[in-house]
Amino acid sequence: MKRLGSFLVVLVASGLGAACDNLPTKPDADLAPLLSTTGTEDVTPPALTAFSFTPTAINMSEGPATVTVSFTVADDLSGAVQLTVRFESPSGAVQQAQATVFPASESHTGSVSVEFPQYSAPGIWTVGSVSVYDAAGNYFDYYTGQLATLGFPTELLNANTLPGDTQVTATYPDGTPSEVSLTFEAVSAAGQTVVTKSPTGPPPPNGFRLGDPTVYYDLTTTALYSGPR
Repeated sequence: MKRLGSFLVVLVASGLGAACDNLPTKPDADLAPLLSTTGTEDVTPPALTAFSFTPTAINMSEGPATVTVSFTVADDLSGAVQLTVRFESPSGAVQQAQATVFPASESHTGSVSVEFPQYSAPGIWTVGSVSVYDAAGNYFDYYTGQLATLGFPTELLNANTLPGDTQVTATYPDGTPSEVSLTFEAVSAAGQTVVTKSPTGPPPPNGFRLGDPTVYYDLTTTALYSGPR
């Protein structure tokens, strides 16, 4: 950041003690400055001009997942130097964030990886904010609504049934894997396949014998799929 103003430079050579006695002890309004600088002060934060991430749907029930965020940041004076992205869980109680720092640049295109641990909450995670910084200390926080207005993606789906999956392990409502697996012929849209257990359920067909203890499994999925139901 360039600062405006004028500066007085006083040179003192060794052995000139007598001359030092004649130097003013405080600035004199009539004393002309010996050195003056002019310039432009950077008071404008950088701008986020491009933002995306891939994949847009992940499965965190079988292990940790990585999302790669791509971006471009522009700053016309001191240069952009940092970006921080923050994802929020469906409840808003958990956040996964990552920052990347780079040399000051008027326009920087880069990427940063965000790690999501296994058993993270299923459902739609939201880009809560993207913060950009420049070398002069200016910054700006883009929140979910602002990102959407700019046409940038804001939703990341954590689901255990993704396009291309055929063998799927259902999860319990808390997101942990169950002992139940399903076979899909073709999944066309991602969704969550969930199983719940209960000791009670509908009457069994004639001739069907219940075990002891009796356990009923109720399976539901929000994925879109084709094939036998």
